[in-house]
Amino acid sequence: MAQIKQIIESCKSQNWLNYQSIFWKGETLFKGGRDEELIKRFNFIRLEDIKDKIVVDIGCNIGSSCLLAVENGAKKAYGFDIEPGLIKTAQEIANELKANCEYIVADYGKLQEKVGDTIFCFAVDSYLDTEILAQNLKQYDVVYFETHGNRTNAPAYDIPDEIKREFLKQQYLGMVGTNNKRTFRLTK
Repeated sequence: MAQIKQIIESCKSQNWLNYQSIFWKGETLFKGGRDEELIKRFNFIRLEDIKDKIVVDIGCNIGSSCLLAVENGAKKAYGFDIEPGLIKTAQEIANELKANCEYIVADYGKLQEKVGDTIFCFAVDSYLDTEILAQNLKQYDVVYFETHGNRTNAPAYDIPDEIKREFLKQQYLGMVGTNNKRTFRLTK
């Protein structure tokens, strides 16, 4: 795991580096600022929603949720983010761990094609046009959606109406973090 530490060290000047922790096979390979939040969020996810499935994570940062999905039985995970530096770092980490993850620069503020079975949308809704985000999410049968505390176009604790109307079932799973981010499981 020394190689992971080298990858992280080479990126330390980036302000996003302290955001996520990296967990793999019961070990914390890198401790970021939100490790408890990440584990609590992941504990909400039903294993049957990811086991032997292709998982997609939008706004993946350095890929922590993708790694956890693969470690917990996902066939493959795709992580998308608009920041090329994050994608490069995430891919280097996944390659070093030999994790079946692929990271791609993409903007989910634009329409994207469906590439998996289950999608994670964790605290990115305040950065994206919610109508377009809804169009992207409705392609998936299972969506794990976490609200973002900085959203101004709807209460920070609720799912935007544009997304709500695309899913018949909206199961509240619990709160994560200090700024009232709520996690939901959305299905058709």
